[in-house]
Amino acid sequence: MEQTVTLMSKKTSRKTEFVKWFGPVLDALRALGGSGKPREITKWIGEKMNLPDKVLNERYEKSGVLKFQNQLAWARQYLVWEGFLGSSKHGVWTLTDKGWNAHLNEKQAHDIFIRWVRTFQELRNKKENVSVDKKAEEVAQTQETVEPE
Repeated sequence: MEQTVTLMSKKTSRKTEFVKWFGPVLDALRALGGSGKPREITKWIGEKMNLPDKVLNERYEKSGVLKFQNQLAWARQYLVWEGFLGSSKHGVWTLTDKGWNAHLNEKQAHDIFIRWVRTFQELRNKKENVSVDKKAEEVAQTQETVEPE
């Protein structure tokens, strides 16, 4: 299934551009047998989606970090929070049962993003003594141990 990806949809802002990689990350992990290192996932997506070198090698001006790899890392984080990926072994991304069966389009990925933005906003609004990072950790751990509905 070869395709060429549009560099950015009109509805996606530069800050949320990573959302379009949710589905391809899941596809790559399925193709790689359920787990893989970030480098393998990057390579698989780049090849399958015919991404130009310009996209693969573009860096953020201020930090010098590779933009595409950074976007995949953010996609991975949201997929972990959503329960599609496990967070067990450092340096290896692994599908959960939920992730094996998920095939996300861009709208579904965007809905996941919006749900987490709202979750974190609600946490901020509660003004609890617990930090947002600690609460996010608790939410992620709950998702890993609770069976999805």
